[in-house]
Amino acid sequence: MVYMTISTSIIIGRKRGDIHFYSRRWKATGFALVRKLGVDRDNKSIYSIAEFFVMKKYRQLGAGQGAAYELFNRFSGVWKVAQIEENKPAQLFWRKIIGKYPNHSYQEVREADWDGPIQTFSTETIREDWL
Repeated sequence: MVYMTISTSIIIGRKRGDIHFYSRRWKATGFALVRKLGVDRDNKSIYSIAEFFVMKKYRQLGAGQGAAYELFNRFSGVWKVAQIEENKPAQLFWRKIIGKYPNHSYQEVREADWDGPIQTFSTETIREDWL
């Protein structure tokens, strides 16, 4: 499956993000909004997925996994992928997708300012043969 990505930067409130539109065979499959949260103590960029959407007819066909992996590969650094507590389907999706990602060292954490799980992991060590 080949994905075409169109990226553009947008500003939501005071926070900047990059929106990525995905298509398969020139048909829109979904979009993602990626935000850079800052840098960690080692000066690695920290990213989050603020929004992630796959059109219903492309779900369960690998479109979401392909789009997520393209983002993880494109933005090297530390990732924080959060879901709200009530969104159980999103939690299952992200645990499955991140768990299958080549770097199996993700952790699931809770933070005081977020009501739900957050998967954290680094894409710094991904092997080239997985790209």
